[in-house]
Amino acid sequence: MIWHRACTDSFACSVVLSFCVVNRKVIALLDKSDSELTQTVACSDLGEFARFHPDGKRIITQFGGKNKLMALMAQKSGSGKVTSAALLAVQKLMVNNWEHLAPGAKNKKTDE
Repeated sequence: MIWHRACTDSFACSVVLSFCVVNRKVIALLDKSDSELTQTVACSDLGEFARFHPDGKRIITQFGGKNKLMALMAQKSGSGKVTSAALLAVQKLMVNNWEHLAPGAKNKKTDE
């Protein structure tokens, strides 16, 4: 896996439903790949899947992705890029409502 200029929010949103098919393979890359770049991109892809797919969090957890991301997050070796990418992916798994975090989103409690 490599970073590509198509790795943007709009791209992720448009292909997230077709990503369900390859989700298990991406999760497998988290611990089977020796490449930091591959692991970093896999973490990023899983985070975006969790963010945009309606059942993304459940699917990632069901296939063991959450546990693998947590293990990478606790990893002490390497440059730290994989650890940071895993942390960001886990954060995306934990957030329940992305609309409230969007720039310009209004908080109902403060607007009333």
